[in-house]
Amino acid sequence: MIIAGKNGKIYLAFLLFINFSANLFSQDLNFKNLSVKNGLSNNKINAILQDKTGFIWFGTEDGLNRFDGYNFKVYRNDPTDSNSISHNNIWAIFADENDNIWIGTKSGVLNLYDRRYDSFRHWTIKSKFVKENSITAIYKDRNNTLWIGTYQSGLFKFNPETGESKSWNYNPEDRNSLSNNFITSIIEDAAGNLWISTYNGLNKFIPSANENYFFRYEYNPLNQNSLNNNLVWSVQQSHFDEKKLWLGTANGLASLDIRTNVITRINLPIAQGLQFSNSVSSVVEEDNDGEKILWMSTYAGVIRMNLNTSEIVRYFSDERNPSSIINNQVNEIIKDKSGVIWCATEGGISYISPKALKFNNPFSSGFSSKMLNDLKAKNVRSVITDSHSDMFFGTDDGVYQLINSTSKSEPIKISSTNQFNVWSLEPGNNHDLWIGTYGQGLKQLSLNNGEIKSWKIESPTFKTTAFDYIKSLRLDENNILWIGFWGGGFSKLNTINGEYEIWISESKKPQSISHNDVWDIHRDRKGRLWLATNGGGLNLFDPEDEGKFLQLIDLKNSELKLSSNSLFTICEKKFSSGTNTNDETVLWIGSSNGLNKLSIKNLTFRGDYKSLECDVEVFNSANGLADNSVKSIVEDNRGNLWIGTNAGISYFDSEKKLFRNYSTSDGLIGSEMNSGSAANSSNGFMFFGSGDGLNIFDPEKITQSTYRPSVVVSDFQIFNQLVKIGDDSPLSESILTVEIINLAYSQNVFSFQFSALDYNDPESIQYTYKMDGFDNDWIISGNRRFITYTNLNPGKYIFKVKATNSDGIWTGNEKSIFVNIGAPWWRTGWAYAMYVIIIFAGIFSIRKIEMNRSKLRNELKMREFEAKKQRELENIKSRFFANLSHEFRTPLTLIRGPI
Repeated sequence: MIIAGKNGKIYLAFLLFINFSANLFSQDLNFKNLSVKNGLSNNKINAILQDKTGFIWFGTEDGLNRFDGYNFKVYRNDPTDSNSISHNNIWAIFADENDNIWIGTKSGVLNLYDRRYDSFRHWTIKSKFVKENSITAIYKDRNNTLWIGTYQSGLFKFNPETGESKSWNYNPEDRNSLSNNFITSIIEDAAGNLWISTYNGLNKFIPSANENYFFRYEYNPLNQNSLNNNLVWSVQQSHFDEKKLWLGTANGLASLDIRTNVITRINLPIAQGLQFSNSVSSVVEEDNDGEKILWMSTYAGVIRMNLNTSEIVRYFSDERNPSSIINNQVNEIIKDKSGVIWCATEGGISYISPKALKFNNPFSSGFSSKMLNDLKAKNVRSVITDSHSDMFFGTDDGVYQLINSTSKSEPIKISSTNQFNVWSLEPGNNHDLWIGTYGQGLKQLSLNNGEIKSWKIESPTFKTTAFDYIKSLRLDENNILWIGFWGGGFSKLNTINGEYEIWISESKKPQSISHNDVWDIHRDRKGRLWLATNGGGLNLFDPEDEGKFLQLIDLKNSELKLSSNSLFTICEKKFSSGTNTNDETVLWIGSSNGLNKLSIKNLTFRGDYKSLECDVEVFNSANGLADNSVKSIVEDNRGNLWIGTNAGISYFDSEKKLFRNYSTSDGLIGSEMNSGSAANSSNGFMFFGSGDGLNIFDPEKITQSTYRPSVVVSDFQIFNQLVKIGDDSPLSESILTVEIINLAYSQNVFSFQFSALDYNDPESIQYTYKMDGFDNDWIISGNRRFITYTNLNPGKYIFKVKATNSDGIWTGNEKSIFVNIGAPWWRTGWAYAMYVIIIFAGIFSIRKIEMNRSKLRNELKMREFEAKKQRELENIKSRFFANLSHEFRTPLTLIRGPI
């Protein structure tokens, strides 16, 4: 939404006519802020929207921004790219039923974002009145008709397919015409009627009935059921009642019943000293445990109004408070799918996370929000509740009292304790309070008159100032005060006669107390005293024989082992699970190395730990505990534990033996809880003291989010370089929509970046991923959102990623992308076919050569054979003729010889 004056500057406002209970300047709500320092393109936010995927879009004076909880992607006009956004000054954003995102610019060009190709289409909305037809409102009705509201040229009906448009303008001579050409918003009600707010009244338009008739709603000073003011910044459909419209005007808020046409003014308190504080630009409805809440954006901050109780609180910008809203000029407010409230301002973005309201919720009905402010930044070392439901808080600058903690009362500083650095508190039996201090000894405070009595404790044999440092106190029904010192051991004080005894650690006495630092004293339901020492483990005190101690210390050969000898707190199990017998005592013991469950089955003992029938079970970070330093423990009405640690507060389901951990992102004040500084009030609220203040919460209201955020792959890189969309690119379309990525063999070093779109606390979201075909199992990534794969073999893979929501709950939502890595050219099908051809050709050639060689050998052999035969023939012939000649010569010789 854009609300503009002649020079394009945004103005908002607000007024009061009826009496509401109001806290105009409450600053007990922590906003998170985003600006150009966080990557936003410009701090002046004109419009805001969440799309169906879950991205948050911001229209600024210098670009369109898409936010995924971690990074902004900025869209600006690029003169060399016709598919970039047309102009940078964004005045309106709208998402239709098909999740198409329409963007209106100051220049009068309508843009449609193409999420598949991450590009924009453009249409110029031409006006006969002005050259620059600035677009202030966009709406697509149930008939898919696109309506455009402009800054000076009235209303347009636009057909993006044909580019044709029709306009309606103000005609001073026609009472049935549009009331004004300056349009601020357009909506459609359940009956199909269009409602158009303008700089001069509200218009009801039924185009299907009569395209030339606008019914006007205007301000009438004589009619209390008319508009507060003719300048109507916005008209919005109520989700509480579909027959109701909310009207934000320059002089307050109004509601319109479309059944009766009755307007009801909701006049709001003026913020003195803040200009235009009575203007409302937009509203957001919220159902908070049955309470109907209305959030309003104004020129003087944000207003929260409880429609059930009529309570109004205004939140404004405070330069001294970095957790205040970033700027008082709030142009628009929305609520996203997970319940986060977003405020678009002139100085950036502010948002409120419901996750951050789990603890110390200023809207809780169980305590005063002033209590959080009064004890903020105080080092709250002790918290107790007395039998009158009063609570007391010991801090480093005295004691605070909360009278009747069951009501929404406010804490009172007990002025007579101003100089005390309080370490421990214990309610007395005579409307008094026992105070253990750091270096100032033991004090007794009368709650009747505020008088302080000092008690001096000292030992004739153990000279030390440690008796002035009192870490723990416990008073029994016999008016015996048991005292644990920091370095001074353990003491018993009779508060009636002032007599006391002291026990200190003595190495030569095995039945002495094991250590002189006594951090906690607990008296169980059997009347036994248990001492948690910081260095000497657990001690069980036996008052017989002038007092002796059973030491449960972690020794190498001990059969009974706690997780540590440094113990901080003891809490006894009160609510039986049905498995414990009446004789069994269960002590939950906080140590420097986890939570210990000590189950004692017998009523008495014989003076050594071997006589105790007990078991120890240890829980630590390996079981899911956030931190092993367990400083304080409180049991709730279900028998489950709330545990203060050095990393916040943890919930422990004692039956399922499961932990849930909470930190400052859940609204905790401080991460490090103080030792033993925790208690629950009579109305079920719990109080935990930290070094940074007091934490208050209702354990019944601490629930886990069921929100299932979309998981998206938000970036894809090859060799750490951004991959652009294109025909020759591995990305044929946007990484947000692509289903298959085809990579060449040389592109086998690539990276994915992913996000789960839950804005409550993105840093708490956990991720796991897997590359099917390469990874055997899912790989836990923690909150790291970037993964690089290198040197994957050619083949087909599927990249999968899953995430939790901001509360760490795995939702089952999964994003997957197919990845095909092509083989190198020498491993392609054509290459293999060529290899086959070459092999067969080689075989053929070799065969042919062998056949030729064989033929040649045979021919040679044949020739040799023929030659041999020829020689043999010649020899035969020669012998024949020789014989023949001999045969002829012999007779002739005989003839020639003498007779």
